[in-house]
Amino acid sequence: MDFPYWKIATKSNNSVKNFFTKVKDSLCTMDQHNINYSIPCTSCLGQYIGQTKQLLKKRMSKHKSSQTKLDTMLKTGYNYSSSEIKALTNSTTAMIKHCITHRHRFDTGKVKVLDRSYHSNRLNTLETFHIKATKNAISFEEG
Repeated sequence: MDFPYWKIATKSNNSVKNFFTKVKDSLCTMDQHNINYSIPCTSCLGQYIGQTKQLLKKRMSKHKSSQTKLDTMLKTGYNYSSSEIKALTNSTTAMIKHCITHRHRFDTGKVKVLDRSYHSNRLNTLETFHIKATKNAISFEEG
């Protein structure tokens, strides 16, 4: 067949994008923000699922500080049944509640980023999803 008014054109797959795919360095895990994360319990299969809008390294520092405060209170004469320690379970995270209730600790050095959202208002929904999807998730309901 002859198509006198048709012309065949070719397209090159080369583009500027193909030459510069990784222009930026990826962020270190601890320098990320607006994320959902998990921290493993050192004594059981539990995973604390949390979220933060701040840098992850700052949030991990606060988690470490909470565990250190609990340990310091226990070393200075408080026991797990004292009212001051029980008060911590109502004023802190489910992670500290788990530490007090089960006498476990968490390894903040093994934190994993589960999700990142550029819209911080989505973090609650993502956190709920991860708590429901994780078999041994530690939340306020489980302790």
